[in-house]
Amino acid sequence: MVLPSYGRDGATTSTRFTATLIDAGYRVCARNPAASPDPPAPMTGVGLGDLGDDIAQVIGKLGHGPAVVLGHAFGNFVARTVATDHPTRSPRSSSPPRPAQRLHPR
Repeated sequence: MVLPSYGRDGATTSTRFTATLIDAGYRVCARNPAASPDPPAPMTGVGLGDLGDDIAQVIGKLGHGPAVVLGHAFGNFVARTVATDHPTRSPRSSSPPRPAQRLHPR
C-alpha cells in the first residue's frame, strides 16, 4: 500500500516506483489524494487512528493478507499508525529513501 503525500497522485506520480514493485512480484495499491473532492470534506474530529483504521480496512477488503505500507510525508505517519494499531494487517511500515538515495544500488 503506497500512501503518497497530500496533493500527489499516487496512480501517476509514482508510476516508475510502483512499476518496479510490480516487476518484483508485489501487488501495489496506491491511494490518490489528488482525487479528493474539491473542496475536501472537513477533517474535524479525525485523527491518525481513524486514518490508520481506514487503510487497515482497505487492506482487509483486498483480501491478500498482510501488507507492507509505504508512506511519504504525512503518509508516513499513517503507515506507522497502521503497523502499530493493526499488526496483523501490516506487520511493517516504511518511509521511502531520500531522493538522492537509490532503491537498487548498481
